[in-house]
Amino acid sequence: MTDVLGYKTYAAHGTDFGAMLSYSLYDNFNTTVRAVHLLAVPFFPFGLEDIANRNITLTPYQKFREDYFLNFQATGNAYNLEHSTKVS
Repeated sequence: MTDVLGYKTYAAHGTDFGAMLSYSLYDNFNTTVRAVHLLAVPFFPFGLEDIANRNITLTPYQKFREDYFLNFQATGNAYNLEHSTKVS
């Protein structure tokens, strides 16, 4: 954006997988990327091992959400996996 197109600053917008790319742009080039607009949150919660290592106690609702996320990662993530390995 800066070298080829000559923009001094710019903004990035991301949805779906683009949210990860937009956040990465902001994280790596935050002197030129002045804003990002994300329609998905490109972060994952701590895993069970991280939770235990940090001595975190989850509320029943947080435990439910953690279990839901782990179940999705194990059984409902095929769409994301396909797109991470196959060029559209």
